[in-house]
Amino acid sequence: MLAALQKITTSGKARFIGFSSHDQKNELLDAAVATGVYDVAMVTYNFKIDNLAETEATIERAAKAGMGIIAMKVMAGGTEDSKGKKKMNGKACLKWVWNNPYITTVLPSVANFDELDSCFEAVQELSITPEEQQYLSAVKERSPSFCRQCGKCKEQCPAGLPIPDIIRAYMYAYGYKYARLSKETLLQAGLSSAVCTGCVSCNIECPSGLNVTGNIAAIMPVINVPDEFLT
Repeated sequence: MLAALQKITTSGKARFIGFSSHDQKNELLDAAVATGVYDVAMVTYNFKIDNLAETEATIERAAKAGMGIIAMKVMAGGTEDSKGKKKMNGKACLKWVWNNPYITTVLPSVANFDELDSCFEAVQELSITPEEQQYLSAVKERSPSFCRQCGKCKEQCPAGLPIPDIIRAYMYAYGYKYARLSKETLLQAGLSSAVCTGCVSCNIECPSGLNVTGNIAAIMPVINVPDEFLT
């Protein structure tokens, strides 16, 4: 595969080779550096990730080896709470990411012009204010609104459901307000609204504190909603 990728670049069909990863990013970044083939990687990076110190050390190694690092999921789920009631302070989130000198650029989700303006405002002054630092510290202590893709839930599910995909779909709908993408994610995973009907109760416990049972129940009905009613 690596030889084929190199052939694509040497032939001029592509300028750079890269990959993206939600989980196992530290192992994958180190492995990519070892190949000497990859130019860029897009990885999850925000102020709420669990293994922050390890991730930052890995990103630094990759950047010093010549790889470009694109940060995704920089809004940490998009909302401060798992029910999507209050939007995250995107300006503070972006500043936090950009204060890492080894991050090349970011890929923020922008749903409207107000959010785009917030991105522009963050670029104008990258220094994090005391108020923004206080905000980030406070939000970091709350229950997460996004799946960290650790995979521990899959080990607990007797039906073997792709729970990280389901929770990601929940985030799309309640965090980013992209219900159509949420439905697409569930359908691509081969799921139907009838999942979990064979279980009397759900005993899955998320190491990060997500309400797995509640989130599954809240998002699965979107499968039955006609596309024309979805944003």
